[in-house]
Amino acid sequence: ARPKRFDFSTEYQLLFHESYLKQINARDYLVGTAIWNQFDFSQPHTGGSINHVNQKGVQTFDRKTKDTYHFYRANWTGEPMVYLGIRDWPIRKTWTGPVSHPDMPGRHWIPVFSNMEEVELFVDGKSAGTKKPNEVNLVSWNLELEAGTYYISVTGKNSSGAESQSDALQIRIIPTGLELASGASLAINTGFHGEFHDAAGEIWIPDAEWQAGHYGHTDGKPLMVNKDIVFYSTRDRDPLYNYVLSGLSAYRLDVPEGTYEVELFFAEGEIFKEGQRIFDVLLNGSQFISKLDIFKEYGFARAFSRSKQIKVSGSEGILLEFNKIAGEPFVSAIKITKK
Repeated sequence: ARPKRFDFSTEYQLLFHESYLKQINARDYLVGTAIWNQFDFSQPHTGGSINHVNQKGVQTFDRKTKDTYHFYRANWTGEPMVYLGIRDWPIRKTWTGPVSHPDMPGRHWIPVFSNMEEVELFVDGKSAGTKKPNEVNLVSWNLELEAGTYYISVTGKNSSGAESQSDALQIRIIPTGLELASGASLAINTGFHGEFHDAAGEIWIPDAEWQAGHYGHTDGKPLMVNKDIVFYSTRDRDPLYNYVLSGLSAYRLDVPEGTYEVELFFAEGEIFKEGQRIFDVLLNGSQFISKLDIFKEYGFARAFSRSKQIKVSGSEGILLEFNKIAGEPFVSAIKITKK
């Protein structure tokens, strides 16, 4: 994954605080410093990946600790400690298609927070090497892991050998590709670069640029919608609507032959007037959605979806065409289900 500002990811928050603490430590003339904030807090007029919640805390609204909490604990506690990060991502997907995926590369970043002199990480009991934490007590591994379940453990030691600390977690990596079993789905968070797990257990995978044998957009650009917009009717899938793929004319999925349900997701986050955004959607050359004016039909910030079943023959795959009538076409997410 490529963590970015305002993607609400654990990775970006940790990168931010790592940089922040390094800057504090480099300025010994500072007599008072603070971080913002200890807890996520209510903020009525903000959207993001959780509506009405400002997520800058090192603990969640209900006081669960985040990686950043343990990052500061490794720096500010006097007690020896070691802690495995990214434990809120125990189930992950890996891409198994014939074309590699830029945001699902098969390598998994595992950060560890420790104030001990050296840290050793193990995968199913086999050492992945010993490293020394950096100047802000962070150390990490990039593990190349195939599909399966792994027991990850870590041990921190001091040179005296008199004391050690350990931590462990289990992660499961699920293979995913365009070869779907009956009833299985491929859910894509178009315009976004990371995974999202919804409340129903569906894993929405990152978008991609289309290549033969793969899925993705042929044009268009990722666009972050105003983070302070609160979207409604999202079915607890708020992160699907924070980013969209805008200005696209086509989206392809090179699936094998079979029958599929194709579902497109939308929520208007820019237009406040009828007639300013209108477009058609074709599915393998046939009309799917005609003269869609989202603001006119659904209003502002109201999530909805449209679906249609299609039989794919031979190697034609699935082709979605977005034909502009007024304004720029966009899509928030795409889901296909094998029938």
